[in-house]
Amino acid sequence: MKQITVSNLTYRVGDAQILNQLSLTIPANKFVGLMGPNGCGKSTLLKHLYRVIPVQQGEIYFDETPLGQIPLREAAKRIGVMGQFHSINFDFTVWQIVMMGRTPYKKGFDEDTEDDMTLAMEALRKVGMWDRAYRSFASLSGGEQQRVMLARVLCQEPEYLILDEPTNHLDITYQLELLEVIKGLGVGVIAALHDLNLASLFCDELFIMKQGQLVVQGTPREIVRETLIREVYEVASVVSYHEDGVPIVTYERQPLRHSGAFHSSEAVSQGASRAGDGV
Repeated sequence: MKQITVSNLTYRVGDAQILNQLSLTIPANKFVGLMGPNGCGKSTLLKHLYRVIPVQQGEIYFDETPLGQIPLREAAKRIGVMGQFHSINFDFTVWQIVMMGRTPYKKGFDEDTEDDMTLAMEALRKVGMWDRAYRSFASLSGGEQQRVMLARVLCQEPEYLILDEPTNHLDITYQLELLEVIKGLGVGVIAALHDLNLASLFCDELFIMKQGQLVVQGTPREIVRETLIREVYEVASVVSYHEDGVPIVTYERQPLRHSGAFHSSEAVSQGASRAGDGV
């Protein structure tokens, strides 16, 4: 059966337990939103899935094969990753960036084939960037750059996409455009997201985490409730519903609980980040 299975995954950095016997199953061909407060372990889980962080304890299976038994080149064909994007220090063209997605299929100094170029152009069409193929990547807006990076991942022809905060630093127009593209790709997607309203609008299922564990999973209509938001995020909210049934979350203003609240949580988050992430 096509799915990603995580079983009893535990990860520690020093005395900090980032993941705590985490178990979940990610179905193929669905858009899954991974959500939870900062420090809950979202990015750490994703980095385990694309093997930046080795498994300390527990198991991860892609379909029925243990992740560690999949050769790295084969894994790069099956798993496309778009991490938190910062910048590219060399002035490549859009076309050059996208063609990098064909790297897992090449050996040594293999030249690009006609099939490679067809796949690259198709990926650019899917993200609406085909007419800017020979533009300088550095000349593009942030939203356009995100779409190009997504095209590069699509050029790998992956079965699954792993996206770590793909809408980070984008304005609402580009967030909606990018998530619409991702929604229409027809591959399995697991994306770390922060905005419950956007996640409810686009995701087939939500996985809500807190303190390294899975709290609940289900469709947005099933699980987005005021009680859940209070339990996980510790904030008050009102959940209403669009005419098509999609939940809409309105947050209530929160008084600062004590003067050190922000600074102490920030220190914990920064410490986890330096130690190996945990966001």
